[in-house]
Amino acid sequence: MVLDADDKEIEDNLKECTFSLTIPRCEEVNGGKYTIKAKNKWGECESSAQLTIVFKPEIEGPEDVAAVPGDAAEFEIKVHACPEPEITWIKDGQVIRPDFAFEVLEDTPNEIYKLIIKKVEVNDAGHYEVVAKNEYGESNSRTRLKTIKEPEPTTEKPQFITGLADAQVEDGGEIVLKVRADGLPRPEISWFFNGKPVAEDLNHKIDTIAKTQVTSSLVIQGYNLDDIGQYKAMAVNCAGEAETTARISMTQTPPGFGIRMERSLDVSEGEPLEIKAKITGSPKPTVSNYYMIISKD
Repeated sequence: MVLDADDKEIEDNLKECTFSLTIPRCEEVNGGKYTIKAKNKWGECESSAQLTIVFKPEIEGPEDVAAVPGDAAEFEIKVHACPEPEITWIKDGQVIRPDFAFEVLEDTPNEIYKLIIKKVEVNDAGHYEVVAKNEYGESNSRTRLKTIKEPEPTTEKPQFITGLADAQVEDGGEIVLKVRADGLPRPEISWFFNGKPVAEDLNHKIDTIAKTQVTSSLVIQGYNLDDIGQYKAMAVNCAGEAETTARISMTQTPPGFGIRMERSLDVSEGEPLEIKAKITGSPKPTVSNYYMIISKD
């Protein structure tokens, strides 16, 4: 900055003073309020002026972005300009408008502008251009969005593809409880009955097959009152565990005759007599009393 002063005498011993402030090359930092003050023994006065430095936009950014399809992606730029610029985002020659797929954010006080792709798709990959323009000129910048494949997980918590469901079984019947689980590494499956591990015996068998997924079956034969309760299958690996439960109860069926006694029998004197009847029901019914009424015609 250069300050010059020039004065000359005018009538009645008065002097006229001219002061000038010269800025050889204006830059943004030179903008602001300038004040000149004049003072003598009779008093003082001042005058102010606001200097605004106008210039075309200057863009910083954006950087290239890599995103997994399904995730969000964001481009950010910082734009210096005076007056404020108009920002336009472009892809493949088409102006991007805010909609369900794109969001445009403008923080003008901080000179920050963003383009957000809410959910990246494969066809969103490519080159993007941003143009900043005001009445003193325009600038542009290019960037690229690359879509990448999400890495395969090295571990995955178990989950049951097929779980257990409540069921009823007739007394003496058979039931097969079957589950299928997935996970990385392949999980181990354990069976529990009323909170305790299932012990295999003649009537309780466990069969587990581990392929891509793990399938396990608990077979209960000769189901009885002692088998009523809650069954649980638990899948465990180093990433975690999962469980599925079901209550297996006994079918409640009132007693009934599957085969009734014959209403009339002829037996020769001295021959043995055997009378049979088949009774059904669940739980199995018990016969505690026998009644025989003999009548002679």
